Amino acid sequence: MLTRQKELHPDKFSSKGENEVALARELSGRINDAFAVLMDPLRRAEYILSTHALATIETDSTADPELLGEILEAREELESATSVEAVETLRQVNSSRVQAAIESIKEAFGSDPPNLAGARILAVKLKYWQGLEEAAKDWTPKL
Repeated sequence: MLTRQKELHPDKFSSKGENEVALARELSGRINDAFAVLMDPLRRAEYILSTHALATIETDSTADPELLGEILEAREELESATSVEAVETLRQVNSSRVQAAIESIKEAFGSDPPNLAGARILAVKLKYWQGLEEAAKDWTPKL
């Protein structure tokens, strides 16, 4: 990635003309976007699923009711938290959930043949847990 980024950096094309600079900017941006997708487990799963013509998980309404119950319970716990310590405990528990979902997604994609339906369900789960993670990061004590 870094090698390709160096080769296509727009500054290397500044003496070549405006068209070449614009193309280098475009390609450099695409490399950055691709790298961001590869580095984010959820975005990577969404991309792989999209290459198999599966609907995006953003509109998935088939989430497991048990999972939704867990998410609601965790959200309520976060909303009722009164201390940084309580939120940190919740974040640690949730971090384990996120890691477990990531590992399960890897296994689903790595099976032969890949378990795309399972990966899709797990990606939805990961999305919910990452949403809780973001909410916990943004948590502030109620005054």
